[in-house]
Amino acid sequence: MDEIKIDFASYERIEISDLRIPRAKEFVRAAGYDSGIYIVTGAKRHGNTEYLFLTIAVDKPQYPEIDIREYEDIAIVFEEKETDFPVVHAMRPDFPQGIPHTNIRMRPVWLCITEESFAEVKHRFTASRFLYQIREWFNLTAKGKLHKDDQELEPFLVTSGAVVVSKENLQTEVTSFGLKPYNDYSGKHLFKLVSDKEAKTKYVSLRIVADPIVHGDINWDFSSLSYLDSSLTFNNGCSLFSLLSNILCNQNIASDGDSYSDVTILFLCDIPLKRSNASIAERVDTFFVNTVETLRDLALKSGLWSKSNSGYIVNHITPAIKKYILERPIQLLSCMEDFSHSFAAQCNGATEDTCLHTLIGAGALGSQVLNLLCRTGFGKWIVIDDDTLYPHNLARHELNRACIGFNKALGVAFDMNNLLGDNSLCKPICKQISEETVSDAEILEAFVNSKAIIDISTSIAVERILASDVDNKVKTRRISAFLSPSGKSLIILAEDAARVHKLDLLEMEYYRMINETPELHNHLIVKKDSKIRYRRNSCRELSVKINNADVAQCAAIAAKALPSIIHSQEASISLWQIDDESCTTQFYHKAPSSWTRFSTNGYSVYVCDRLISEIQNERSKYLPNETGGVLIGSIDILRKIIYIFDSIYAENSVNEREYFIRGDKTVLKQYEEYRDVTDGQICYVGEWHSHPDGCPTTPSSLDIKLLVHLTEHLAPDGLPVVMIITGKKKLTVICGIAQ
Repeated sequence: MDEIKIDFASYERIEISDLRIPRAKEFVRAAGYDSGIYIVTGAKRHGNTEYLFLTIAVDKPQYPEIDIREYEDIAIVFEEKETDFPVVHAMRPDFPQGIPHTNIRMRPVWLCITEESFAEVKHRFTASRFLYQIREWFNLTAKGKLHKDDQELEPFLVTSGAVVVSKENLQTEVTSFGLKPYNDYSGKHLFKLVSDKEAKTKYVSLRIVADPIVHGDINWDFSSLSYLDSSLTFNNGCSLFSLLSNILCNQNIASDGDSYSDVTILFLCDIPLKRSNASIAERVDTFFVNTVETLRDLALKSGLWSKSNSGYIVNHITPAIKKYILERPIQLLSCMEDFSHSFAAQCNGATEDTCLHTLIGAGALGSQVLNLLCRTGFGKWIVIDDDTLYPHNLARHELNRACIGFNKALGVAFDMNNLLGDNSLCKPICKQISEETVSDAEILEAFVNSKAIIDISTSIAVERILASDVDNKVKTRRISAFLSPSGKSLIILAEDAARVHKLDLLEMEYYRMINETPELHNHLIVKKDSKIRYRRNSCRELSVKINNADVAQCAAIAAKALPSIIHSQEASISLWQIDDESCTTQFYHKAPSSWTRFSTNGYSVYVCDRLISEIQNERSKYLPNETGGVLIGSIDILRKIIYIFDSIYAENSVNEREYFIRGDKTVLKQYEEYRDVTDGQICYVGEWHSHPDGCPTTPSSLDIKLLVHLTEHLAPDGLPVVMIITGKKKLTVICGIAQ
């Protein structure tokens, strides 16, 4: 193989004391501090470049893996401008070539000492540290440990330009292709692989596969085919020149030679790389070789073609013709994998998820969460939203000004498909989720085929529809993610895979959780000055002032948490709250309780089992007397569902063996505080009391009288009222409705 040779012998020898470059002098001083290991043997100058020659004592094993000697001579190259690490050459004439962490086939061999960026370490670069790194290079190379077993193989070639190619194109047989500038601004440095019809330049293109080689020295851009021809073989020994000459010597091409006056030859080369001679190929490096000169000019100027009456004829290849062709300028371009769904996962250190999910709500939070999930290679998506992007949305939305007036679902779907180069990644459904559309065939199909339905609409109405109104054939679990009114908290309610804990039940337990946690008491409170009117033709068109930095922080948390929540398949209630001063996040989590359903007077009454247990404990505490309290919950009149999940106990109650009179001290205050903390989402739903042992839980005449009184009292509001009577083993639930 041809080598690039540096003739150090012809350079001017100078005294050590005559060195002018400050960095060279620093290395002399550093070597002097450890003269038993670093021995300065001389210096030279060539133009403005200075060279320091040293002998380094190597800590090598008795039987080295690579031919490294006990003492190795090196040359360190110093330039006047310190723009990079000093170049280091191993001066031994028979120093092994092609070993890992060497650059280009050169004599003396050019060592790659560090993979760090000089710009990043320049502020702490010292001669002594770099000398230590040089010695470590020899020490580890001798032991065969410089390139670790789990370390990526060295690239065969480093080029100044690249072609963006999809992984699918690289893995399939590409037979007819060309190159096109990636955009109007990429110049001659970035291209994309296109069909030959799309290419602006005409090519004779061919994909070729090299015989496997052992990774080692790194090759930089070459100006001609000569080095590649001597470095690689193809198809079990065939040279690159022979593949090129097969095209140039084709008489059919030569006969029509003038039609190739604007056609160049383009090779797509696959180079399998091995870790060692005994191993199999671990990776394939792919790059493009373009002849730059047109096919006709290359053949004519080299003397391979001669003019004839019928076009051109092909002559025999002489050494002079071969030398001319191999020395012609070429363009080398490496392959750069296009950004795709799988590559996104790889770049993020994540596992690609190709399952279909449905996202409801492409607003501020939804658009940012979807953007993050797609950029990490998580999920294929159906996006449902009927809303339009307006100017004020740009404050927090992922879309930009060009999308104003577009449907949000359509906009984000187009954006994500364009981002990942896959028009099947996101499908928009520009519809609203409501009682009427929930039976829509397109929406039902999306729900049935999805692994998870993720509601980020920030709508209680949508959450209740998903929990209760969707066709029973849809077994897909539902997850609801939303922000608090201030935007400083993220809440995720996740059903389990079996949907035992449905969204509406999780919502109720979330209300109790924030009431029980003092740090969350301001969680749902909306400040008076936090609303802004964005249009003037409706009193309802108000938007909340939320800082986009908070939305972005919550979106990042959601995008990180949702994949884990989906894969776990367990129900959960999770809340993250941002601290304004420290910008840190406090995490709150609750495992949901089970619920018991009672059917009474046309209503489904769901009572949290945690509350049932607490009621029974209170009963036991007051035995043999009766006790009781106020029932807290929520009423869904539309669906005739009553949720009961908490109770308020009065301090001044009268507890007797045969009756119970619930007191009123602090009850109203506690109730109003509960209402404030939950932003009015809870309400009074009735009363409970206990019966002593041996007494049935059927209502007494006094109980019935009380129920009638409560029913009449709530009649103006059109609300039902519940009475719960608990005994030793049984619980009776009665629902009163005003006639």
